[in-house]
Amino acid sequence: TRTERGRRRPRPIPGRFDPRHAMENPMKSWQCTVCGFVYHEAEGLPSEGIAAGTRWEDIPDDWSCPECGAAKADFAMVEITA
Repeated sequence: TRTERGRRRPRPIPGRFDPRHAMENPMKSWQCTVCGFVYHEAEGLPSEGIAAGTRWEDIPDDWSCPECGAAKADFAMVEITA
């Protein structure tokens, strides 16, 4: 994409927080359908080596739930209301 002045915008680096990218694609939360554990993209999961701002699609497919061991495929995107 281009800015108002015609310059190219730098592309975000996968797995690295970029506020411009966050405005276009808000952070989401993913819930394990087995145990209810919630992964928040904005917070990441530092204890598992996943940095804050890591998108769900950037987490390896062989990752499993830290609470119950369920596969990544057993998670569903959830809208959390306050």
